[in-house]
Amino acid sequence: VYSQSVGEASVIVNAGGTIAGQNPDPGYAFKAPWQTRSPWDLFSQQVTFAGGGDKAPDYTGGTVSGQEITASVKGGAQANVDVQVVYSLDGNFVGELYPEYRSQERFTQQIIVPKILSVIRDTPSSATPVEFRGEKRGEIQDTMLERLNTSLSPYGVTVQQVAIQDIRFTEDVELSIKNVEVAQQKEAEA
Repeated sequence: VYSQSVGEASVIVNAGGTIAGQNPDPGYAFKAPWQTRSPWDLFSQQVTFAGGGDKAPDYTGGTVSGQEITASVKGGAQANVDVQVVYSLDGNFVGELYPEYRSQERFTQQIIVPKILSVIRDTPSSATPVEFRGEKRGEIQDTMLERLNTSLSPYGVTVQQVAIQDIRFTEDVELSIKNVEVAQQKEAEA
């Protein structure tokens, strides 16, 4: 007998490594003494990429944290983006994920993080630096959410939120953005 809390799913594994079943429901359940239980967390998970440095992502405590993501924008400029992604896993998929990934941490490392990095790096490429930081920021954030849900839904992952925290450019691009914003403000006042 084992107990499983709300927000947890289990894969029951036989001694030889074959899957005996999965359990996405909270409460008490039974397994044979020779079977092991692989628990998977179904509560919202958070992935945060922020700040500089060369540290590899850290996969502890149900969250992933790593350094900022560098994305290209229209005109070839590079933007350093701090972003937070919140997602959850459907417990009915853990039996399908276990044979290939064996743990939620490996699944996160091999599927979730690479897909997040790909979408965050690619999506802003249709906007200029001024648009990315300003008027199109919300639209780009919504597009990132949509694209992540499309690419992760086959794995039973639902992305609830993509939040762009900060966008930083090199000093020369920052100066150009400021000049454009001043010119736009003068034009609006005239």
